[in-house]
Amino acid sequence: ALARRFGLAPRVARSAAAAPGLRNGYLDPGQLGSDRWLALRAVTTTDAGAACVASLGTACTIDLVAAGGAHLGGLIVPGLALMGAALRGGTGDLARLAAADPPAAGPGDPASPPLVARATGAAMAAGAQWALAALVTHHAGALRRD
Repeated sequence: ALARRFGLAPRVARSAAAAPGLRNGYLDPGQLGSDRWLALRAVTTTDAGAACVASLGTACTIDLVAAGGAHLGGLIVPGLALMGAALRGGTGDLARLAAADPPAAGPGDPASPPLVARATGAAMAAGAQWALAALVTHHAGALRRD
């Protein structure tokens, strides 16, 4: 349908063992998601240096690439919404307490969470944001030190 409508043949992205300037670090290269593979390819196409590639969505991924294009591997953790859902669904009173928070105690600006919060919902939101920020900061720093 795309070819008929736009005159372009679609190309499906799949992870591979290697591409120009990049070597997949996964033991089974096909397990690396195509979205992560394409992000890694974009980074290695535009910059020959080491890189920490983070994608923050439903699940958050972090991949490290050494200078020269060797993908070192990556991490997958829950995104902000999944972290919140896990706390609300897997703990005794957090869902009830967060729901009772005053409106001003919400997550605020996701770009700059408070250092600490003074209400349950805000504490859950800020904790998740700081957890992801710390993970990215730590791994980017570790890559710079190596």
